[in-house]
Amino acid sequence: MKMSRITLIAIVCSVLGCAKTSTVAPSLPEHAPPAKTTEPPPPPADVPEEYAELLERNTPRWLIVEKLRKDAAGGWATGNFIAEANKIVIDTDGVERFVLHLDRIELDWTRRVVLRIDGANSELTRKRYPTLRLQRSPGGAWSAVTD
Repeated sequence: MKMSRITLIAIVCSVLGCAKTSTVAPSLPEHAPPAKTTEPPPPPADVPEEYAELLERNTPRWLIVEKLRKDAAGGWATGNFIAEANKIVIDTDGVERFVLHLDRIELDWTRRVVLRIDGANSELTRKRYPTLRLQRSPGGAWSAVTD
């Protein structure tokens, strides 16, 4: 039996790490000292080759990171949908809130839908369809939010 799998990666950088820089220096009066040139910020961490193509595609995303933890320098979330198991698997690091666009995943609502986030399984119901927003509590648990 062939197993189909849809993989998505969302990479979020800190504001400083992903800020665009300008290489055009502003015009200065003749008597002003020359401005220091600053190096552009380092590029984001290397994306594994197997995910690079996914980031280039212009396809609708079903996993979107909305907010990073305040104490995190950056963060990421990856997601897989395993059709045969009717299971969504998500791993996160440094993420406080994300959204699942359930209408963009081919879920079989006639069967049990498993949602596994950071190693914890739960059953997903259609109550939150078409989008499900999840937020991490201070204790580390994920729960659905409406805002």
